[in-house]
Amino acid sequence: MRALVVGSSGFVGTWLVEYLRSVDDEVFTLAKGTDLRDLDSLRGEVADLHVDAVYHLAAQSHVGRSWSNPEETYMINVMGTANLCSVIRSMPIPPKLLFVSSSEVYGKVSQGDLPLKESHELAPVSPYAASKAAAEEVVKQLFYGSSIPVVVARAFNHIGPGQDEAFVASALAKRLVSAKMKGDKEIRVGNLKARRDFTDVRDVVRAYRMLIEKADTFAVYNLCSGASLSVEQLAQLMIDELQVDLQLTVSPELVRPVDTFEVVGSNFKLRSTTGWVPEFDLYRTIRDLLAYWTGRLITS
Repeated sequence: MRALVVGSSGFVGTWLVEYLRSVDDEVFTLAKGTDLRDLDSLRGEVADLHVDAVYHLAAQSHVGRSWSNPEETYMINVMGTANLCSVIRSMPIPPKLLFVSSSEVYGKVSQGDLPLKESHELAPVSPYAASKAAAEEVVKQLFYGSSIPVVVARAFNHIGPGQDEAFVASALAKRLVSAKMKGDKEIRVGNLKARRDFTDVRDVVRAYRMLIEKADTFAVYNLCSGASLSVEQLAQLMIDELQVDLQLTVSPELVRPVDTFEVVGSNFKLRSTTGWVPEFDLYRTIRDLLAYWTGRLITS
């Protein structure tokens, strides 16, 4: 299979490119610095490509950052997606598109709504979530207006080695490893009670390719483990793995302006369509993430 990965230099994109090449796919990526907001530049780079699939991962993906700069978030995530769709329409043989959305589009949910199914109403509560919900509508028009196959993957929290410290699991791992190295007895954290659905990034990228192969011509799929874990439990698993005695202190500046207590999804549709099952358990993911930050901090 010939594939274009948009957002190949990011956390998930790096793992996706590696995985696709491991299964002998021919992978194309955009030039470093390509801006999806520049339609002419994007068209010049992509329009003549002959590929079977486009994986669209490029985004401003940090929820907290979207509050401080919502305009940039909308321009990258919505207009950038619209530009990519425009280019796909003009390609010699338009490829199948996998668009990576987010569980954030579901917004604040009640316990009775869980586990979330793809049919659940969208009610985004952050600029990032709103941008992803809007981008879903953009890619939907690619299918309805041009009959180009589109798959939307609503990714829940994914974690693993290489993740930016702006995200909760990686931030915790870095702070805990650093505290162990320095002999600190306390680290600052955000909301410990929030419960999230975590999946290893290596299982996530495998699911993306399976969706390209097996999903319907237009369909939405949750990509999740189907189980939730609190941030406090996640931190405790890391503390146990590191064998340290540390106190977690909640710091107001690390708490989101708007947060949802629990988010957990149903992966029934994904499993039944593709046969996907996770191969990495949470304990291995945590070990690998801690090892990643240990290596990074030692070398720095």
